[in-house]
Amino acid sequence: MAETAEELPMSRKKPLIRTLPRLTWLLLLLPAVIAMKVMHVDGLALFVVSALAILGTVTLIGKATEEIAVYAGPLWGGLLNATFGNVTELIIALFALKAGIDAGDAVAQEQMFNVVRYSLVGSIIGNLLLILGSAMVYGGMKLRVHCVVQTLSTWIRNIPTRDAEH
Repeated sequence: MAETAEELPMSRKKPLIRTLPRLTWLLLLLPAVIAMKVMHVDGLALFVVSALAILGTVTLIGKATEEIAVYAGPLWGGLLNATFGNVTELIIALFALKAGIDAGDAVAQEQMFNVVRYSLVGSIIGNLLLILGSAMVYGGMKLRVHCVVQTLSTWIRNIPTRDAEH
């Protein structure tokens, strides 16, 4: 039977810092990102430091959802992983929308809205292809012949062009 953290003797408990993933140290770049933004640093340096800080944040969110899944069970753990797995895309989309709203001209607003639109479409397509590909690989291990519903394949084929005209 698995022991909870409270039942473990002190000699078997790991300090919190040792259980964190190695990329978590990238969270220390968050104050640097804020300072660079306040000092109006633009360009590649701000982008790289921000991307590294987001990587640290994602690592910590992943570790947190894994820990919650241990106590909440596989159903809630899977739901949390599915929800927070795309949190970085949501954060980037919110900042891009804010930048589009704050932009003075209509062309810049349209460009930022397109960035958000196409990043969400790309995320959906990527997730669909990952799930569909995983299902096909797993199904190929069990069956030699697959039957694909034509409606599903037509719908997936038309996703990239569905919103492009609007």
